[in-house]
Amino acid sequence: GVLTFAGDHTTAGLEMPLFFTDEAKKAAAERRAAQSSSPVDPFSLGRRLTKPRITALQGITFTIGIEIALGGDIVVAASDLRMC
Repeated sequence: GVLTFAGDHTTAGLEMPLFFTDEAKKAAAERRAAQSSSPVDPFSLGRRLTKPRITALQGITFTIGIEIALGGDIVVAASDLRMC
């Protein structure tokens, strides 16, 4: 599958401490359980995909955008991509 982002930038970052609170972990576990039949796993936390995942990045791409790209198989980068 192909994973793209809307807008001029992939992501300007993520407040990592807020993302990994106990409440956020519990909510993520509940989502994974509810979507166990879905082949989409952008963080590569669950089962492996049967087809390669292509991630398209553009503009500013910080933290979580980089992590999502690293979890894929192929990354397509726009000429204005800035990673940090």
